[in-house]
Amino acid sequence: MGGFLRFVTRSRYHATAISALSLLLPPFSFIGGAVIGLATLRYGVAEGLTVLAGSSVVFAAAMWALAGSIAPAAVFVVVTGVPSLALCAVLRATASQGSVLVAATSAAGAAIAVLYLSVPDPVEWWLDVFEAFLATRSGGIEPRAFEQLSELLRAVVTGLPVAVMVTSICIVFLARWAHAALDNPGGFGREFRALRVGRRFAAVAGVAAILALFAAPPGFGAGHDLLMLIVAACAIQGVALVHGLVAQRRGARAWIVAMYASLLLVTPAAVLALSVAGFSDAWLDYRARFARTQ
Repeated sequence: MGGFLRFVTRSRYHATAISALSLLLPPFSFIGGAVIGLATLRYGVAEGLTVLAGSSVVFAAAMWALAGSIAPAAVFVVVTGVPSLALCAVLRATASQGSVLVAATSAAGAAIAVLYLSVPDPVEWWLDVFEAFLATRSGGIEPRAFEQLSELLRAVVTGLPVAVMVTSICIVFLARWAHAALDNPGGFGREFRALRVGRRFAAVAGVAAILALFAAPPGFGAGHDLLMLIVAACAIQGVALVHGLVAQRRGARAWIVAMYASLLLVTPAAVLALSVAGFSDAWLDYRARFARTQ
């Protein structure tokens, strides 16, 4: 892995080529964002912008040649490229993964607010966009088939801002891990185990969650999306908390394995439990309390 990372960072042309190539292989497309993030963390925002621009142009040209559309490149820039670069710029400036989580959650919350203020029914808007995209790609879609598909999509599109936030955070973590592997072995783990969002963020999140639960209309909507976003953000802190406590107490790695297994096997319950743990940690700082007892 070290040899691959050194190859990627040998020059901006190497980074651009690897990023663009990964975008052409959907299972590995997340690597494109991580390469942009790595360039930003190691060399600065200007270098990250150069790699983003170069890989996006190459990817757009390839998509135009293969499918006659540059839409996938535009989606990559908006959904992956720009968020990865911006969050890695925050991490480079603050050296705090907690600050990155706060920034990502705040940006996603603002996006949700803008979307619901500017579009009367965001779910229907997303469905219209998707239907138009299918029409251009396949010459149209049978109405009954799209009606069946739309029932599934209604549950999916409301989680798009949350999905983008979580994906962006994971890409930043991957970029930071690669950066640490090159320049500061073990640094990523120390940063992640110390991740905290702070009481100010927790207070705002708590008020927003109460409003989403009791003041917002029931069902899918802005309140539902904001609540999902807060749960996801606090769950990420909960994961860092478990890692931190296991390391502090020199606990068995089986605890870490059990946590991730629960996320796979009983996802809703595990996410909610980690979210509660992460939210309470913002106020009580369990890692500092346990450190004082040692």
